[in-house]
Amino acid sequence: MIKTENLFYRKEVMIIATINDVAREAGVSITTVSRVLNKNYPVKAETKIKVEEAIKKLNFKPNQMARGLITRKSSNIGILVPSITNWFFSSTVEDIERELKPMGYHVNLSTTGGEASEEREYINELRGRGADGIIVMDPNIENLNNGFFEEISSSVPLIIISSYNPDIKSGCSFICYDETTGMRNAVQRLKVIGKKRIALLKGEISQSCEIREKLYLKYIEDEGLSYKKIINIENGNSISVINKIEEIVQKLCKAQEKFPDAFIACNDLIASGVISSLKNKGFSIPEDIAIIGYDNTPICRLTSPEITTVDLCIEHLGRRAVTELIDIMKNGINIRKNIILNTKLILRQSG
Repeated sequence: MIKTENLFYRKEVMIIATINDVAREAGVSITTVSRVLNKNYPVKAETKIKVEEAIKKLNFKPNQMARGLITRKSSNIGILVPSITNWFFSSTVEDIERELKPMGYHVNLSTTGGEASEEREYINELRGRGADGIIVMDPNIENLNNGFFEEISSSVPLIIISSYNPDIKSGCSFICYDETTGMRNAVQRLKVIGKKRIALLKGEISQSCEIREKLYLKYIEDEGLSYKKIINIENGNSISVINKIEEIVQKLCKAQEKFPDAFIACNDLIASGVISSLKNKGFSIPEDIAIIGYDNTPICRLTSPEITTVDLCIEHLGRRAVTELIDIMKNGINIRKNIILNTKLILRQSG
Protein backbone atom coordinates (compact mmCIF):
# COMPACT_ATOMS: atom_id res chain seq x y z
CA MET A 1 0.00 0.00 0.00
CA ILE A 2 1.29 3.41 -0.95
CA LYS A 3 1.05 6.01 1.74
CA THR A 4 0.06 9.47 0.59
CA GLU A 5 0.38 12.76 2.43
CA ASN A 6 -1.45 15.99 1.83
CA LEU A 7 0.83 18.99 1.57
CA PHE A 8 -0.48 22.35 2.74
CA TYR A 9 1.01 25.55 1.35
CA ARG A 10 1.03 28.70 3.36
CA LYS A 11 0.36 31.72 1.21
CA GLU A 12 1.24 35.15 2.59
CA VAL A 13 -0.70 38.06 1.18
CA MET A 14 0.79 41.51 1.37
CA ILE A 15 -1.82 44.08 2.31
CA ILE A 16 -1.02 47.50 0.94
CA ALA A 17 -2.23 50.38 3.07
CA THR A 18 -4.41 53.01 1.43
CA ILE A 19 -5.00 56.66 2.26
CA ASN A 20 -8.32 55.56 3.83
CA ASP A 21 -6.41 53.29 6.23
CA VAL A 22 -4.10 56.14 7.23
CA ALA A 23 -7.06 58.47 7.85
CA ARG A 24 -8.80 55.83 9.97
CA GLU A 25 -5.62 55.08 11.99
CA ALA A 26 -4.96 58.79 12.64
CA GLY A 27 -8.61 59.59 13.33
CA VAL A 28 -8.75 62.33 10.70
CA SER A 29 -10.34 62.88 7.31
CA ILE A 30 -8.86 61.75 3.98
CA THR A 31 -8.58 65.42 3.04
CA THR A 32 -6.33 66.08 6.04
CA VAL A 33 -4.05 63.17 5.12
CA SER A 34 -3.85 64.51 1.56
CA ARG A 35 -2.90 67.96 2.85
CA VAL A 36 -0.09 66.49 4.96
CA LEU A 37 1.21 64.47 2.00
CA ASN A 38 1.07 67.28 -0.53
CA LYS A 39 2.12 70.07 1.88
CA ASN A 40 -0.27 72.38 0.07
CA TYR A 41 -2.43 73.51 3.00
CA PRO A 42 -1.64 74.31 6.66
CA VAL A 43 -2.37 71.53 9.16
CA LYS A 44 -2.15 71.77 12.97
CA ALA A 45 1.15 70.46 14.31
CA GLU A 46 -0.45 67.80 16.54
CA THR A 47 -2.66 66.59 13.67
CA LYS A 48 0.34 66.42 11.34
CA ILE A 49 2.22 64.29 13.90
CA LYS A 50 -0.74 61.87 14.16
CA VAL A 51 -0.87 61.48 10.37
CA GLU A 52 2.89 61.00 10.05
CA GLU A 53 2.86 58.36 12.81
CA ALA A 54 0.01 56.52 11.06
CA ILE A 55 1.91 56.63 7.76
CA LYS A 56 4.99 55.16 9.42
CA LYS A 57 3.04 52.48 11.32
CA LEU A 58 1.17 51.31 8.21
CA ASN A 59 4.20 51.72 5.93
CA PHE A 60 1.99 53.75 3.61
CA LYS A 61 3.45 54.57 0.18
CA PRO A 62 1.62 57.26 -1.81
CA ASN A 63 0.66 56.22 -5.32
CA GLN A 64 2.92 58.48 -7.35
CA MET A 65 1.00 57.88 -10.56
CA ALA A 66 -2.30 58.84 -8.96
CA ARG A 67 -0.74 61.90 -7.35
CA GLY A 68 0.75 62.83 -10.70
CA LEU A 69 -2.68 62.82 -12.34
CA ILE A 70 -3.87 65.30 -9.72
CA THR A 71 -0.83 67.55 -9.45
CA ARG A 72 0.34 67.09 -13.09
CA LYS A 73 3.78 66.30 -11.69
CA SER A 74 5.53 62.95 -11.96
CA SER A 75 8.45 63.78 -9.63
CA ASN A 76 10.71 62.28 -12.33
CA ILE A 77 13.65 64.00 -14.05
CA GLY A 78 15.11 62.43 -17.18
CA ILE A 79 18.88 62.49 -17.77
CA LEU A 80 20.47 61.54 -21.08
CA VAL A 81 24.20 60.88 -21.46
CA PRO A 82 26.24 59.36 -24.30
CA SER A 83 27.86 56.88 -21.90
CA ILE A 84 28.54 56.17 -18.25
CA THR A 85 31.95 54.67 -19.01
CA ASN A 86 33.38 58.16 -19.27
CA TRP A 87 33.78 59.34 -15.67
CA PHE A 88 32.78 62.88 -16.70
CA PHE A 89 29.20 61.78 -17.31
CA SER A 90 28.81 59.30 -14.45
CA SER A 91 30.17 61.68 -11.80
CA THR A 92 27.98 64.54 -13.06
CA VAL A 93 24.91 62.29 -12.99
CA GLU A 94 25.72 61.37 -9.37
CA ASP A 95 25.92 65.06 -8.48
CA ILE A 96 22.59 65.75 -10.19
CA GLU A 97 20.88 62.88 -8.36
CA ARG A 98 22.40 64.01 -5.05
CA GLU A 99 20.84 67.45 -5.56
CA LEU A 100 17.45 66.17 -6.72
CA LYS A 101 16.77 63.49 -4.10
CA PRO A 102 16.19 65.86 -1.15
CA MET A 103 13.69 67.71 -3.34
CA GLY A 104 11.66 64.51 -3.80
CA TYR A 105 12.63 63.84 -7.41
CA HIS A 106 13.60 60.53 -8.97
CA VAL A 107 16.14 60.24 -11.78
CA ASN A 108 15.54 58.27 -14.99
CA LEU A 109 18.92 57.73 -16.65
CA SER A 110 19.33 56.74 -20.30
CA THR A 111 22.52 56.20 -22.29
CA THR A 112 22.40 57.02 -26.00
CA GLY A 113 25.82 56.05 -27.33
CA GLY A 114 25.86 59.55 -28.79
CA GLU A 115 23.35 58.50 -31.46
CA ALA A 116 20.83 61.12 -32.61
CA SER A 117 18.03 58.57 -33.10
CA GLU A 118 18.52 57.17 -29.59
CA GLU A 119 18.32 60.69 -28.12
CA ARG A 120 15.04 61.36 -29.91
CA GLU A 121 13.54 58.03 -28.87
CA TYR A 122 14.43 58.36 -25.19
CA ILE A 123 13.35 62.00 -24.96
CA ASN A 124 10.00 61.33 -26.63
CA GLU A 125 9.51 58.45 -24.21
CA LEU A 126 10.28 60.72 -21.25
CA ARG A 127 7.86 63.32 -22.55
CA GLY A 128 5.18 60.65 -23.02
CA ARG A 129 5.64 59.51 -19.41
CA GLY A 130 5.22 63.08 -18.17
CA ALA A 131 8.75 63.78 -16.94
CA ASP A 132 8.88 67.07 -15.03
CA GLY A 133 12.18 68.04 -16.65
CA ILE A 134 15.03 66.73 -18.79
CA ILE A 135 18.82 67.22 -18.64
CA VAL A 136 20.84 66.24 -21.73
CA MET A 137 24.63 65.99 -21.64
CA ASP A 138 26.75 66.43 -24.78
CA PRO A 139 23.95 65.83 -27.30
CA ASN A 140 24.40 64.77 -30.90
CA ILE A 141 24.90 67.86 -33.04
CA GLU A 142 22.27 66.64 -35.53
CA ASN A 143 19.50 67.14 -32.98
CA LEU A 144 20.84 70.58 -32.10
CA ASN A 145 20.76 71.66 -35.73
CA ASN A 146 17.44 70.13 -36.80
CA GLY A 147 15.30 71.93 -34.20
CA PHE A 148 14.45 68.80 -32.19
CA PHE A 149 15.57 70.18 -28.81
CA GLU A 150 13.93 73.52 -29.50
CA GLU A 151 10.62 71.75 -30.11
CA ILE A 152 10.98 69.69 -26.91
CA SER A 153 11.79 72.86 -24.92
CA SER A 154 8.41 74.29 -25.88
CA SER A 155 6.60 71.61 -23.86
CA VAL A 156 9.08 70.22 -21.28
CA PRO A 157 11.63 72.08 -19.10
CA LEU A 158 15.00 71.20 -20.65
CA ILE A 159 18.65 71.96 -19.88
CA ILE A 160 21.53 70.98 -22.18
CA ILE A 161 25.03 70.56 -20.72
CA SER A 162 27.49 70.96 -23.56
CA SER A 163 30.44 72.77 -25.06
CA TYR A 164 29.78 76.40 -25.90
CA ASN A 165 29.12 76.72 -29.62
CA PRO A 166 28.22 80.20 -30.92
CA ASP A 167 27.19 78.67 -34.26
CA ILE A 168 24.25 76.83 -32.66
CA LYS A 169 21.19 79.08 -32.82
CA SER A 170 18.92 76.69 -30.92
CA GLY A 171 16.20 78.19 -28.74
CA CYS A 172 17.16 75.99 -25.79
CA SER A 173 18.71 76.52 -22.39
CA PHE A 174 22.40 75.67 -22.09
CA ILE A 175 25.05 75.27 -19.41
CA CYS A 176 28.33 75.34 -21.32
CA TYR A 177 32.07 75.32 -20.71
CA ASP A 178 34.43 77.78 -22.34
CA GLU A 179 36.19 75.59 -24.90
CA THR A 180 38.18 78.49 -26.37
CA THR A 181 40.29 79.09 -23.27
CA GLY A 182 40.73 75.37 -22.63
CA MET A 183 42.14 74.50 -26.06
CA ARG A 184 44.26 77.65 -26.31
CA ASN A 185 45.88 76.86 -22.94
CA ALA A 186 46.51 73.24 -23.97
CA VAL A 187 48.23 74.10 -27.26
CA GLN A 188 50.26 76.90 -25.71
CA ARG A 189 51.38 74.67 -22.83
CA LEU A 190 52.67 72.00 -25.21
CA LYS A 191 54.51 74.58 -27.30
CA VAL A 192 56.14 76.06 -24.17
CA ILE A 193 57.58 72.65 -23.18
CA GLY A 194 59.04 72.27 -26.66
CA LYS A 195 56.46 70.13 -28.45
CA LYS A 196 55.98 70.88 -32.14
CA ARG A 197 54.07 67.87 -33.52
CA ILE A 198 50.78 68.01 -31.61
CA ALA A 199 48.01 65.58 -32.64
CA LEU A 200 44.35 65.61 -31.58
CA LEU A 201 42.54 62.41 -30.51
CA LYS A 202 38.74 62.73 -30.76
CA GLY A 203 35.48 60.83 -30.97
CA GLU A 204 33.40 61.05 -34.13
CA ILE A 205 29.85 61.87 -33.04
CA SER A 206 30.32 64.22 -30.11
CA GLN A 207 29.47 67.91 -30.40
CA SER A 208 32.19 68.79 -27.90
CA CYS A 209 34.79 66.91 -29.95
CA GLU A 210 33.73 68.74 -33.12
CA ILE A 211 34.20 72.08 -31.38
CA ARG A 212 37.57 71.04 -29.99
CA GLU A 213 38.71 69.99 -33.45
CA LYS A 214 37.95 73.44 -34.86
CA LEU A 215 39.72 75.15 -31.97
CA TYR A 216 42.70 72.81 -32.23
CA LEU A 217 43.18 73.78 -35.90
CA LYS A 218 42.81 77.47 -35.03
CA TYR A 219 45.38 77.51 -32.23
CA ILE A 220 47.88 75.27 -34.03
CA GLU A 221 47.84 77.91 -36.77
CA ASP A 222 47.89 80.84 -34.33
CA GLU A 223 50.98 79.40 -32.61
CA GLY A 224 52.78 79.01 -35.93
CA LEU A 225 52.95 75.20 -35.79
CA SER A 226 52.94 73.46 -39.17
CA TYR A 227 52.18 69.91 -37.99
CA LYS A 228 48.45 69.04 -37.89
CA LYS A 229 46.98 65.61 -37.28
CA ILE A 230 43.43 64.72 -36.24
CA ILE A 231 42.79 61.11 -35.26
CA ASN A 232 39.21 59.83 -34.98
CA ILE A 233 38.52 57.09 -32.43
CA GLU A 234 34.88 56.36 -33.31
CA ASN A 235 32.94 56.41 -30.03
CA GLY A 236 35.39 58.16 -27.73
CA ASN A 237 33.19 57.57 -24.68
CA SER A 238 33.12 53.78 -24.92
CA ILE A 239 35.39 51.34 -23.09
CA SER A 240 36.33 49.98 -26.54
CA VAL A 241 38.34 53.19 -26.95
CA ILE A 242 41.26 51.49 -25.16
CA ASN A 243 41.59 48.78 -27.83
CA LYS A 244 41.12 51.34 -30.59
CA ILE A 245 43.98 53.46 -29.26
CA GLU A 246 46.23 50.39 -29.19
CA GLU A 247 45.55 49.93 -32.91
CA ILE A 248 46.19 53.61 -33.64
CA VAL A 249 49.51 53.68 -31.77
CA GLN A 250 50.54 50.50 -33.61
CA LYS A 251 49.79 52.11 -36.99
CA LEU A 252 51.61 55.33 -36.06
CA CYS A 253 54.68 53.34 -35.08
CA LYS A 254 54.71 51.60 -38.47
CA ALA A 255 54.05 54.75 -40.50
CA GLN A 256 56.89 56.46 -42.34
CA GLU A 257 55.92 59.95 -41.16
CA LYS A 258 57.21 61.50 -37.96
CA PHE A 259 55.52 60.35 -34.78
CA PRO A 260 53.64 63.06 -32.81
CA ASP A 261 55.57 64.42 -29.84
CA ALA A 262 52.32 65.39 -28.06
CA PHE A 263 48.65 64.43 -27.96
CA ILE A 264 45.61 66.42 -26.90
CA ALA A 265 42.85 63.94 -26.04
CA CYS A 266 39.23 65.10 -26.12
CA ASN A 267 38.55 63.39 -22.80
CA ASP A 268 40.50 61.84 -19.92
CA LEU A 269 39.39 58.32 -20.86
CA ILE A 270 41.15 58.68 -24.22
CA ALA A 271 44.17 60.27 -22.50
CA SER A 272 44.50 57.34 -20.08
CA GLY A 273 44.30 54.90 -22.98
CA VAL A 274 47.02 56.62 -25.00
CA ILE A 275 49.31 56.82 -21.94
CA SER A 276 48.98 53.07 -21.40
CA SER A 277 49.57 52.28 -25.09
CA LEU A 278 52.61 54.54 -25.40
CA LYS A 279 54.20 53.15 -22.24
CA ASN A 280 53.73 49.61 -23.61
CA LYS A 281 55.70 50.72 -26.68
CA GLY A 282 58.53 51.99 -24.51
CA PHE A 283 57.89 55.72 -24.81
CA SER A 284 58.67 57.99 -21.86
CA ILE A 285 55.97 60.48 -20.86
CA PRO A 286 56.24 63.45 -21.06
CA GLU A 287 59.90 63.39 -22.20
CA ASP A 288 59.24 61.60 -25.50
CA ILE A 289 55.54 62.34 -25.85
CA ALA A 290 53.36 64.68 -23.76
CA ILE A 291 49.65 64.10 -23.13
CA ILE A 292 46.89 66.56 -22.21
CA GLY A 293 43.37 65.35 -21.50
CA TYR A 294 39.98 67.01 -21.02
CA ASP A 295 37.47 67.05 -18.14
CA ASN A 296 39.65 66.69 -14.99
CA THR A 297 37.91 63.51 -13.85
CA PRO A 298 39.29 61.34 -11.00
CA ILE A 299 40.95 59.04 -13.57
CA CYS A 300 43.61 61.75 -14.01
CA ARG A 301 45.12 60.83 -10.63
CA LEU A 302 44.92 57.07 -11.18
CA THR A 303 47.29 56.92 -14.14
CA SER A 304 51.07 56.97 -14.03
CA PRO A 305 52.05 59.63 -14.84
CA GLU A 306 49.06 61.65 -13.66
CA ILE A 307 47.25 63.45 -16.46
CA THR A 308 47.57 67.15 -17.23
CA THR A 309 44.05 68.11 -18.26
CA VAL A 310 41.59 70.89 -19.11
CA ASP A 311 39.32 71.33 -16.08
CA LEU A 312 35.63 71.69 -17.00
CA CYS A 313 34.57 72.37 -13.38
CA ILE A 314 32.52 69.19 -13.21
CA GLU A 315 32.05 69.62 -9.47
CA HIS A 316 29.79 72.60 -10.27
CA LEU A 317 28.03 71.28 -13.38
CA GLY A 318 25.50 68.97 -11.72
CA ARG A 319 24.49 71.44 -9.02
CA ARG A 320 24.15 74.29 -11.52
CA ALA A 321 22.13 72.16 -13.94
CA VAL A 322 19.63 71.27 -11.20
CA THR A 323 19.37 74.88 -10.00
CA GLU A 324 18.62 76.18 -13.48
CA LEU A 325 16.24 73.36 -14.40
CA ILE A 326 14.19 73.85 -11.21
CA ASP A 327 14.01 77.58 -12.01
CA ILE A 328 12.55 76.79 -15.45
CA MET A 329 10.12 74.26 -13.93
CA LYS A 330 8.87 76.82 -11.40
CA ASN A 331 8.82 79.94 -13.53
CA GLY A 332 7.82 78.72 -16.97
CA ILE A 333 9.22 76.82 -19.95
CA ASN A 334 9.61 80.04 -21.94
CA ILE A 335 12.72 80.92 -19.89
CA ARG A 336 15.95 80.54 -21.89
CA LYS A 337 19.41 80.37 -20.27
CA ASN A 338 22.90 80.43 -21.73
CA ILE A 339 25.42 80.00 -18.93
CA ILE A 340 29.13 79.65 -19.74
CA LEU A 341 31.47 78.24 -17.09
CA ASN A 342 35.21 78.96 -17.07
CA THR A 343 37.82 76.32 -17.90
CA LYS A 344 41.43 76.10 -16.81
CA LEU A 345 44.47 73.89 -17.41
CA ILE A 346 45.48 71.64 -14.49
CA LEU A 347 49.18 70.85 -14.69
CA ARG A 348 50.27 67.38 -13.62
CA GLN A 349 52.95 64.97 -14.82
CA SER A 350 51.92 64.03 -18.38
CA GLY A 351 52.46 67.38 -20.04
